[in-house]
Amino acid sequence: MLAFVLVTLNAMLDRTALDRARADLDAVSGVLLEQADRHLSSAASLVDDLSQSFDDGATLCAPAQREAMLSRTLVLNGVKSTAIVGPVGQVVCDPLGISRRVEVRSSVLDAGETDIQIAAVRFVDPPYSAVRVMRRTPPDTLAFAAFVSSSRFAAGYLPPHLAKAGLVRIQLSDGTMLVQIREGHVARETDEDLVALSDSVRWVRDARKSERFPLEVTLAVPLAEYLHDVEELRSIVNIAAAAVGFVMIGLIFHLTTQPPSPASEIERGIRNGEFVPFYQPVIDIQNGRLAGCEVLIRWRKPDGTIVSPGAFIGLAEATGLAIPMTRALMEKTRDELAAAYEKRPQLKVSINLFDDHFDNLGIVKDVQTIFDGAGVRYDQLVFEITERQPLPNIDKAKVIIRRLRDLGARVALDDAGTGHGGLAYLQQLGMDVIKIDKLFIDQIDAETTSAPIVDALIDIGRRMGMLVIAEGVETFDQVHYLRQRGVEQAQGYVFAPALSTKSYLDLLERMDPIDRATTAGSGGASSGDPAGEGAARPWPTAAGAIGRDRARAA
Repeated sequence: MLAFVLVTLNAMLDRTALDRARADLDAVSGVLLEQADRHLSSAASLVDDLSQSFDDGATLCAPAQREAMLSRTLVLNGVKSTAIVGPVGQVVCDPLGISRRVEVRSSVLDAGETDIQIAAVRFVDPPYSAVRVMRRTPPDTLAFAAFVSSSRFAAGYLPPHLAKAGLVRIQLSDGTMLVQIREGHVARETDEDLVALSDSVRWVRDARKSERFPLEVTLAVPLAEYLHDVEELRSIVNIAAAAVGFVMIGLIFHLTTQPPSPASEIERGIRNGEFVPFYQPVIDIQNGRLAGCEVLIRWRKPDGTIVSPGAFIGLAEATGLAIPMTRALMEKTRDELAAAYEKRPQLKVSINLFDDHFDNLGIVKDVQTIFDGAGVRYDQLVFEITERQPLPNIDKAKVIIRRLRDLGARVALDDAGTGHGGLAYLQQLGMDVIKIDKLFIDQIDAETTSAPIVDALIDIGRRMGMLVIAEGVETFDQVHYLRQRGVEQAQGYVFAPALSTKSYLDLLERMDPIDRATTAGSGGASSGDPAGEGAARPWPTAAGAIGRDRARAA
């Protein structure tokens, strides 16, 4: 009987490890396929848009077509570039009018019942691999094409065991590999030896195909990685079974029927208040004053470890946990900033929203419940629309944004020029703020005299009467360039990283003391601003205030 108990308990532990491995792989394959479909759908929509805009088809680098390719590429997340391609797939010209050498690595594959075709390609100079998306065209004609970088397909959250020892492979239906990750390292397309899995190891596998595109995701992880998690419990079982075998059956059953998963860990973290706000200062670079902050979420584990959002945001969105996570984050932000912001009505606080927030009016109700009558007023709130995923319903989004603005809050387009809806959202949804992504700011250095994309976004913001904020600013050369072109506000490491609550409030007290804040907007002078609100403080003073505190505050 005792032997039976031991065998039963060990079998239950093995089953627990296997079930958890399968659950992890199933969740990750779903997220990766959804992400791949989203990028390819965006590219297909872009190709259709360009083709419909020019009824006579693509011609040899016409200026209007190059301008259209450039402007439309800016608004889509995941689409690396566009081009006009020739009959055998060669790039005749890109948005800058440059021909590029491209090698086709796969068969040309149809995307379902549509006339969209995709193929794996490799750009020669500069070298990178991509998936080409274009419409089926008659022979000997030019056509528009969009390119999605292969690396985009594997970007995102991987459970620890899969990242440590597993295999992630994304390929086209003809077997052409797009990207492969083995034990956390990205392999080249020629590293076929990484595809083989040792027969001496028991692997847990998951393979899934896209319903829309000729794309497949294969995942594999050694079961031993998950067995490690139950080894300690197995030892306890084996030692104690002689005395308490029958009692342990009930205990082990209880412990193993609900194995923790990444999603359940996030859910537990929300319940225990482990997701906390950090605050990145936003500076008015025209007068050097503090304009407010952006709330950036961090996961503070029970052992004190701080986890950055890249490790959990993707899974939180895919599982719907981003909604309660944002609700908890807004409550903490209200409680932590209420006293300071009530005395400084000019300061703003930006909070990121996700695509699911725009599927119903729940976010409006949450904002009212949390901020109604609070120290942080509605007109101090800015809600940023991230474009990691397309908005599910534009008409619903319009209503939700209008309700938020009716409360007095403002709405910002985050990461302008890189997202799914991009500049189209500015016209369709009505935005108050445009935030220029770090990707474009990085192109500015001491020698820069013109940054076409940054300049274009600044011009768009100015023409539409929007506040322009630059993100990811890291050098004073970038600050000077942006300031000279009329950008009002900026954030980034040149000022400060994301700060803990205490560090941000300390910085706020140094840059915006209460005696000056209470007289802000009155037109009078105070001890904090002897010249009155009308006299702008010189830029170096504000930069120095932050610079002195950066090491301590970080």
